[in-house]
Amino acid sequence: MSGYRKLKLEILELRKQGKSYREIESILNCNRSVINFHCTKHNLTDTGKKRYAVSDKTKVAISDFCKHKKIKEAQIYFNLSKSTILKYKNFELKDEQK
Repeated sequence: MSGYRKLKLEILELRKQGKSYREIESILNCNRSVINFHCTKHNLTDTGKKRYAVSDKTKVAISDFCKHKKIKEAQIYFNLSKSTILKYKNFELKDEQK
């Protein structure tokens, strides 16, 4: 089996085990773009695990902020990525979370 194919299979196996892109990058010592390529191709995209979890309080604050402000302003205000802001811009606490 070629080195490329072996790397691909190792990446996919680690993702199926729930490892994040960052963890896979560390374990296999390969570039995150390679991991992203294989995982996207096989519908195993990143879990969205963050180094620092976004609290429910912050999620609600992002949602409230985005009702009156632009996404770019929210990125600056909360110091979070655009994808994180977009993920929580319509966030609402469910009854069991309240």
